Amino acid sequence: MNSIEIKTALSDADRTAIIKGVVDAIRPLLERQPQLVDGDKIAMIIGVSRATIDRLVATGKLPSITIGRRRLYRPDECLDALSRMPKSNRGEAQ
Repeated sequence: MNSIEIKTALSDADRTAIIKGVVDAIRPLLERQPQLVDGDKIAMIIGVSRATIDRLVATGKLPSITIGRRRLYRPDECLDALSRMPKSNRGEAQ
């Protein structure tokens, strides 16, 4: 891979400050979980089977979003919904 050398009139201190500012600005974006995940991923995150996810969605107990033909999930909303749900209603054996 070829390297690119950029020549500027900036001092090293200015260049360092700019880089630090950019990194600090994008750090929250890099640290966040994906906002939408598919059924297999949400099953893994929650620790249940994919069939359980499908059953919870079909009964309206687990929130999801349909985009085209894809059903996607917001992990934080699903975890909140499960935390409010009695264990006997989660669809898994106890």
